[in-house]
Amino acid sequence: MRHIKLLPIMGMVLCGLALLGVAYAKGLSVSPASCRWDNVEVGKLAECPGCIMVKNDSDSVRSYTLRAVRPEDIDIKPKEGFKSLPSTNWVSFGRKRITIGPGEWKQVKLFIEIPEKRDNYHKKWEFYLEVKEYATRGQMFALACYSRFFLITENTRGKNYK
Repeated sequence: MRHIKLLPIMGMVLCGLALLGVAYAKGLSVSPASCRWDNVEVGKLAECPGCIMVKNDSDSVRSYTLRAVRPEDIDIKPKEGFKSLPSTNWVSFGRKRITIGPGEWKQVKLFIEIPEKRDNYHKKWEFYLEVKEYATRGQMFALACYSRFFLITENTRGKNYK
């Protein structure tokens, strides 16, 4: 019964952290918690503007894996007006696995290359960056945080489509 009383408090704490712009799981932080990326070029490799940072809040060295996931992969509906990114294979990282010392932050580079097709212009897509603790032998649980990304691709203006 005592745990049930703590649920509303935990919910308020998590909502407060979301407002601060940091996705958080005990021992792991990812900033920003969400990002809107406007006018993404189609047909070119584009680097996410701004800085994506991962912090190891634990007291020992940890490794984390990075991957893009669609909202439905984690049982979330896309935000109204947005659809799931058609392929997470379009998303890549400077490194798919990072190691961070205790209490340290590390920058992550995120890239996207949307195929050059008329249907990919002027779209609103959503995906999540999953930062997941790399499970070591004998470890029963692995932490994960999800940062939400909203993409809006460029218009077709100036393109020679018939």
